[in-house]
Amino acid sequence: MVAAGALALVLAALLAAAPALVDREALRERIQAEASLALGLPVRVGAVADLRLLPRPRIVLGPVRVLAAGSDTAAPLAAAERMRLELALAPLLSGRAEPVLLQADGIALQSMTPTRRRMSPPRMPPSMPHWLAALSLPSAEVRDAELTLRYPAGARRLSWPVFGEPGRPPRSAGTGPITVLALLPLITDDGRLAGTLTFGAQAETDDLPALTLAPLRLAGADLRLGSLLGVTPVLSAERAVRNAPGVWRVSGLALSEGELDLRGELVLEPATGAAPRSAVGAARARFRLAPLDLRRWLARHLDDPIPGAADRLRCVAAAVDVELVAGRLDVAPLALRLDDSQARAAASLRLGQAPRAAAALRLDRLDLDPYLRAPAQSAPDAAASSLAGADCAAIAEAAAPGPAQPDLPALPQGPDAADLVLDLGAESLRAGALAYGDLGVNALQQGRHTVLDIAAGAFYGGTLKARIERMQRPAAPPRQTLRGEATGADLGALLTDLQGEPQMTGTAYLTAELAAAGSDTEALRRDLSGSLRLRVANGRLAALDRAAASFGPLLSTVGIEVTPDTLAISRLGLSADGEDGVFRSQDIDGRVRLFALAGTGALDLPAERVQADVTATLVQPPDGPDLKGLAGIQVPIRITGPVTAPEVDAELGPAVAEAARRAARRHLDGDGNVLEQLEDATGVQGLEEGLRNLFGL
Repeated sequence: MVAAGALALVLAALLAAAPALVDREALRERIQAEASLALGLPVRVGAVADLRLLPRPRIVLGPVRVLAAGSDTAAPLAAAERMRLELALAPLLSGRAEPVLLQADGIALQSMTPTRRRMSPPRMPPSMPHWLAALSLPSAEVRDAELTLRYPAGARRLSWPVFGEPGRPPRSAGTGPITVLALLPLITDDGRLAGTLTFGAQAETDDLPALTLAPLRLAGADLRLGSLLGVTPVLSAERAVRNAPGVWRVSGLALSEGELDLRGELVLEPATGAAPRSAVGAARARFRLAPLDLRRWLARHLDDPIPGAADRLRCVAAAVDVELVAGRLDVAPLALRLDDSQARAAASLRLGQAPRAAAALRLDRLDLDPYLRAPAQSAPDAAASSLAGADCAAIAEAAAPGPAQPDLPALPQGPDAADLVLDLGAESLRAGALAYGDLGVNALQQGRHTVLDIAAGAFYGGTLKARIERMQRPAAPPRQTLRGEATGADLGALLTDLQGEPQMTGTAYLTAELAAAGSDTEALRRDLSGSLRLRVANGRLAALDRAAASFGPLLSTVGIEVTPDTLAISRLGLSADGEDGVFRSQDIDGRVRLFALAGTGALDLPAERVQADVTATLVQPPDGPDLKGLAGIQVPIRITGPVTAPEVDAELGPAVAEAARRAARRHLDGDGNVLEQLEDATGVQGLEEGLRNLFGL
């Protein structure tokens, strides 16, 4: 009995002293090699910080870094300050390593080192397109994360041979499951993203290298995502299976946050060739966003009022397929419902040092203005006019098929190809208060240069063609040019949309060549220069109608009958050249029923004022009333004031006097010449001529 006790004490002493006999450097290298082979990426273990055999075998490593393939100097992809591995004692004594617990803390992802010193972010390639750089998200970090892998009670553990060669697979038949838990604090230096993610999953390991996670769940607690506050998303999957060749299939994938419900499925295939085994070679996914009252959802997470009209963003739904193969990302088909509008799209993006993108978008009808409207200062409760979720879903289900799905566009090719190509087609689009029907837009962006070619087959009863170019300039506002032509447009309807009450009607023909530098509307107005050519047929001018109402009765006393109908425009033309937002015309020329118009004018866009000096000359119309010798009488007219309601001032005195003189001459030149009769009655020779000279007759 005493001998047995003594033997036990000696055995315990040997077990306690055994770690001191282990070559820690060889153990570190062995663990490093096993981890690198398992992940397919370089793993670097700083040291074996602690090694114990009793009461349970334990290895503490730290720091541990996971590097990008082929790089020992770049910032690590992931790092942990400390990693603790506990093993079962009995299997270890028989030459098998069976993990019981794996814990890692002080984990940093992305640009963090184990010392928590932020590394410089990776430099964008020199050819990074501006549109892609604008989409760049804030560089989020995971700091002080924790990871725990643990076997529940009674589970059979994986088993590795202690003395085998690195990379030999563990004995896995009948093992598992493993409980995986992780705590992931998120942070950015600018505070745009913050919060904590919690990950949990059950890993089934009984058929390695095949692996099943069922279920898995990633939940956020009180996240801040830019302007969104208090977001609590849950990303879950019913089942994620990795087969022996390394292909992951994720089914029952769901992202939920309150009413937001996004569901789908995902397939990830490993890269082939020299790429690390953990790299993704191909990915295919299908997602569906259930009908959502997006405005109500945003109201719960935004402090600021939501832009746009209160009845917009009330019913949003989407469905999309995504495929990533050989560095090319294809998004097609994509179907989107936005309230009472529907869209179909397809897009391709080539990733790498010189990204290129092409997209095709088709719309049925969309009024953009209500979505761009500034939010009201005292916005009503977002739920007040909300559609019920069931109503939104019913509307989405009952909707017409919508526009045709476009084909996947071809990517730009060649060293001088565009960075971005966009092909937009719409049955009807309203933007900036103007309506465009049968619309086609082709957009190209190459470096700092953007070109838009616009064609509207139905533009207020006419057509529109235009080219807009925009050039981004270092340390200077962007410069924009427009060359366009509108043909046969209903000017009254167009100005009604722009002004509410049109100041001119008729059929308009307009050509424009304009240029301006600026980043907002006001700056563009102040810098606008170029030329305009306008021709209007068969219309009305509000200023002339007001003049007829004001001065018609007076002119009628001298035989000039002026009504709004007699001032209807048969033609009006002008050209104007502009600089610093002020356009001046020296050749206003027009014809109304009784008058020929000629004059000069100016339009001040920054001040939104108009000024014109026009002379209206009475003209005998071939099919109109007899002016009885009044043709040629001129009426100077001045138009000044705000563009929306200018004032009209007509200098009628000289015209009335001339009309009276001509009427008097007609009477004096007839048989009943009163002056001649007066001269005969008085016997004063030359009296008639003297009186004519005195009164200008």
